Amino acid sequence: MGTSRSRRGRALLAAAGLMLLTGAGPLGAQQSRGGEDREDRTRLEERIRARIGQIMRERLELDSAEEATLSATVREFEARRRELSATEREARRRIDELLEGDVPESEAQALLRQMVEVRAAEADLYREEQARLVEVLGPARVLEFYELRRQIGQRIRAIRERRRGDDDRGPPGPGGAEEGAAVEGGPLER
Repeated sequence: MGTSRSRRGRALLAAAGLMLLTGAGPLGAQQSRGGEDREDRTRLEERIRARIGQIMRERLELDSAEEATLSATVREFEARRRELSATEREARRRIDELLEGDVPESEAQALLRQMVEVRAAEADLYREEQARLVEVLGPARVLEFYELRRQIGQRIRAIRERRRGDDDRGPPGPGGAEEGAAVEGGPLER
């Protein structure tokens, strides 16, 4: 049970961090095997959000008002990004279905138009998010914000890659070795 639970914990950590960075969706949207798993995911998500918030607060030197505004802005744009992702996933699912048989030209054209619209909406969303972030942080700190987000994403990807290759290793140390690695150490610490 320990190895299975530690693998699940590492997987949840990587997924949570990635979702937080990309706005791919809340952990609660994943299938759960029970109430305990759901509670574990919720606690893990809260811990990751808190640690990422602490890193952002320290590195960007945010005051309380800036931190609250930045947090609300990030949540708003994450939600909007999730909506666009859901629309794109549905279009891709439909494309996959159509490619299995004969594709009616009218439906193919409609799907192509929808994909262009999604890309345009993503670009608009990025521009709007950037403008709002500049209002809160100013241009220089927005650049640092994006760099921090990139670094956190790199750390999470590295953990996921290690996780794929460490099935033969035993469970991590107390608290989960990878859990701390996702948000501590490496390029994120000064």
